[in-house]
Amino acid sequence: EVASADLSLYSLRKYTPETDTSKSRAARFPLALANTILNRRFEVLSKEEGTAILSGGAGRTVMFNMIEQGGIEVTPAEGKWKEAVPVLEQELRRVVSFGFTQAELEEAKARFLNMAEQAVKRKDTRRSDGIAMGLINAIGQKNVFTTPEDELALAKSALEKLTVEDCHKAFNEFWDTQDLSLVLTTREAPENTKEELKNIFIESAKTELNAPEQKDLATFGYTDFGSAGTVVTTNPVEDLGATQLVLSNNVRVNYKQTDFQKNSIGVTAVFGAGQLSQPADT
Repeated sequence: EVASADLSLYSLRKYTPETDTSKSRAARFPLALANTILNRRFEVLSKEEGTAILSGGAGRTVMFNMIEQGGIEVTPAEGKWKEAVPVLEQELRRVVSFGFTQAELEEAKARFLNMAEQAVKRKDTRRSDGIAMGLINAIGQKNVFTTPEDELALAKSALEKLTVEDCHKAFNEFWDTQDLSLVLTTREAPENTKEELKNIFIESAKTELNAPEQKDLATFGYTDFGSAGTVVTTNPVEDLGATQLVLSNNVRVNYKQTDFQKNSIGVTAVFGAGQLSQPADT
């Protein structure tokens, strides 16, 4: 009944709760940034022609204040779980062997800071249930419930002095264990799959790897859209509080402003007739 195959590498260890302080939170940033960079690498690989994976990611989770779990997962492309195993093994080993580039770290830092800054801008329109769950989780885990401003200040302070060496060290210390579980989830389990899975992983470890290429951060490429068009027709929809527009390039726009989420814009684009025109067999 699973929608797609899943390939996971897990590391489990005992977790000893620590007092929640700004220092203990800052200490988690190096591993968090390392996982963010590895996630970005999987994202790039998933978009390559003929790729063996549809997605991938790394993370750390604490369960029941007792267990610390590290995980790296990839979703294989249809029928390609065997090809996906070396992708997982080699990207993990590439990080362990070579670490990260400065450009990768700067991009990851920017992502973290942007999320923290957006949280501050949207704090007045946070959902009540989200705040309630945040309070419940803080109580259950004996943590301090902090404001978005506090979290932004902590992120700025921690990220300012963070280096690629810090992230590399944190990642290697976390994965410095032979106690690993490799799990393949599929719709069917043919005979010898267990041995085949293990053998592919071990064989992949013999492959020589190259260090990640050092690249400069590119300039944002979407700043010039040419001459502005015009609005051809405007149709207010009074009962919905919305407006329908037809633009000079024949694009139709349904526009509605709300106060649900401050400093946020949601966009949905539909091409042609959408799923109505999509052949049933695809």
